[in-house]
Amino acid sequence: GIGSAYGSGNFQRPKVDSFNLGTNDWDAANTWPDIPGSFNYQYAMAKHPVTEDVYCLMISNLYRFNMATGTFTTLAGCPNNGSASTGKASLIDVSRNRMVVFGNAFSPPTGIMIYSIAGNSWTVSTVTGANAADVCVNGVAAHHNTTSDKYIVKPNSGGTVYEIDPTTWAVTTKTTTLGSGVPSGATGVWQLFNYVEALNGYAYQPTGTSKLWFLAAA
Repeated sequence: GIGSAYGSGNFQRPKVDSFNLGTNDWDAANTWPDIPGSFNYQYAMAKHPVTEDVYCLMISNLYRFNMATGTFTTLAGCPNNGSASTGKASLIDVSRNRMVVFGNAFSPPTGIMIYSIAGNSWTVSTVTGANAADVCVNGVAAHHNTTSDKYIVKPNSGGTVYEIDPTTWAVTTKTTTLGSGVPSGATGVWQLFNYVEALNGYAYQPTGTSKLWFLAAA
């Protein structure tokens, strides 16, 4: 799906486009099926780091895009409805075979939602700690660091990084050497903070004119 494509940036559509690295060209139009359900580009999506399947939480259901076959599968509807995930970060926890959405519009300010991949079912919980509400806002980025078995969350505030215990849901501030010179993102972090597997760390460029920052995952 695509959002902010034309003009004022309010245009969005459910089309799936793909660039083929082997041919160095775009796939023909309609090569891939449209995203099903009621589409909004701010709904939570997360890619499975092993299968590379993409989990898309829409207004009515959770859908899985199978990377190998190029098809969508309808999964369980989330608690309340998919608008609960609007703008919220999400990740796939391979160790526990689940998708975690950091935010629940129906349970602010610390509510989260957890999807069991094996059970095809949802549960809800809350994060705890002094900064719990800071990880459940729009525009943050999240990743499961399997080395430390912690969820790494980058909010929009400068060099701040949080860790979340995947068992207790306790939020703590991660000590880093990013320093005080890291600017905040113009409109949030979103995918400006990304895990780079080859370097085992996180690359972060808050704005198009800022430096590129790197945080080791260990």
